[in-house]
Parts: sequence; C-alpha cells; structure tokens
Amino acid sequence: MRSTLTVLLLCLLGSGCGNYFAPDRNVKEALAESDVIGRWKMTTNSLSLLTREGFRSEPAHSYTIQLHKDGTCLFQSVEAFATKGTYISASGIWKLGHDIKRGDNARVKNVIQMELDVGGVTHFADLNFTRQDGVLMLWEFYGDPDQWEFIQYARDG
Repeated sequence: MRSTLTVLLLCLLGSGCGNYFAPDRNVKEALAESDVIGRWKMTTNSLSLLTREGFRSEPAHSYTIQLHKDGTCLFQSVEAFATKGTYISASGIWKLGHDIKRGDNARVKNVIQMELDVGGVTHFADLNFTRQDGVLMLWEFYGDPDQWEFIQYARDG
C-alpha cells in the first residue's frame, strides 16, 4: 500500500503543468542604466527557434534592440506581440525597472520595459536579464514557458 501511494504521488508530481524545479535565471544584483545602454543583438540560437517555427529570416534585417541614453529605443526584431513570424521595426521609449512584481507574485530584480509604436499602436514589451558564460543577456520566454526556450539578445560591443 505504501509503495502504491508513493508511486501515485510521484506520478502526480511529474505530470503536473509547470516547470517547478527550473532554476531562476535572472540576474540578482541591481543593474544600472549604464550597464544596459547600447545595442543588443539576437543570438543565433534564438533565430534558429524562430525559423524552426516557420519564420523566414531576411538577410537585410538586423535582429537588434538599441537602448539609447536619452530613454528612446529602436526595436528591429520579432516580438511576442507581433503576428507570429513577423519582423517589425519600431521606435519607442524604455526604462530599467527594479524589483518588478510578476503575475505569480514573484519579483524580478531587473526588467527592461519598452513602449513601442507599431503602426500607430502602442505595444509594451518587457525583457529580463541573465548571464551566460559571464555575458549579460536580455531574454524572454519563447512560446510555452514550460518548454524552457528563450529568445535572447547579447550586448553587441
């Protein structure tokens, strides 16, 4: 009886929705604006995720985010709010938020919050920060967060 109950409990834990034991990949220390100002370029792996889903990359397109010192930004990439597989070029404003509360009541230490003008309509985009091999990266989930796939941008230069 005890072994049956243990097996049942393990099955229930393993079959639930959600990646409960995934590590927190967010940068823990507070970043300054000087840490994030500049040009960020989408990683090759991120572009591969998009093309896997049918996105057709154009050689003339840059997949970048430029955060300017004056609080303006230029977004030239594919974003979650765009029609799936659509490249957009949009200008807007940005700010670096700290200790941002998420829907699950978790707090994220650093978030880039952008307001972008896409064809006269304001869209909001938030990106988090992580470090990979010591390199600061912007990131957001790609698709279902349970799949643990990301669109990432590395600081360019």
